[in-house]
Amino acid sequence: MKRGIVPTLLALTAIGSLLLSACGVEETATPSAENAVDLLYTAAAMTLTSNLPVPAATPTLPATLTPWPTQNTVPPLTTNTPSYTYNVSSSTACDNSAYVSDMTIPDGTEVAAGESFTKTWAILNTGTCTWTTDYSIDFYSGNDLDGSATALTESVAPNETVYISVDMVAPSTTGDYVGYWRMHNASDADFGASVYVMITVTTAYTSTPTVTETEEPTSTPTPTVEAYP
Repeated sequence: MKRGIVPTLLALTAIGSLLLSACGVEETATPSAENAVDLLYTAAAMTLTSNLPVPAATPTLPATLTPWPTQNTVPPLTTNTPSYTYNVSSSTACDNSAYVSDMTIPDGTEVAAGESFTKTWAILNTGTCTWTTDYSIDFYSGNDLDGSATALTESVAPNETVYISVDMVAPSTTGDYVGYWRMHNASDADFGASVYVMITVTTAYTSTPTVTETEEPTSTPTPTVEAYP
């Protein structure tokens, strides 16, 4: 492109010089000469413009695509597993206890009205003192079900389990009954976890009539009267 522009400029320059020289000879330039000069410069400008390199078009960058928002992952629901908490004091004490299990009469056992039964618990000595036979299990609240305080029959050292039984009688009316019991020490104080008995009385109590035997009447002998002539 540069080689084509240079000769063209040289040619236009030469023509321009000749025209200027002609104008210098004559005192007054004719209008036709001035028009020729204007046309010469216009042609030169058009030639230069046509020979200039065309700038390359700037490519238009495509619009940046906005990515779709990532779907939030919902964490799976956690299922809370219920746990049984014993009613045990957190502090270390001389007398303390914890419920272990029901050995007889599980919760909700159906018992006939007026029926006698024995409730037995397994209880752990969680204290630092040994339980002696002066210790017992006593009624605490609810329905005692005709049960009474029952003393231990042997000593129980710390961290040992003892089985304690209480004789009870079901009420005479139907329904659900609950009775709470606690350990009792030699100083006449309750301590430790509460344990309970829960029964369902299903049938009403009916008393059995007592049959009384009726004695047969004793016949009175009729006296014999002897007749004398």
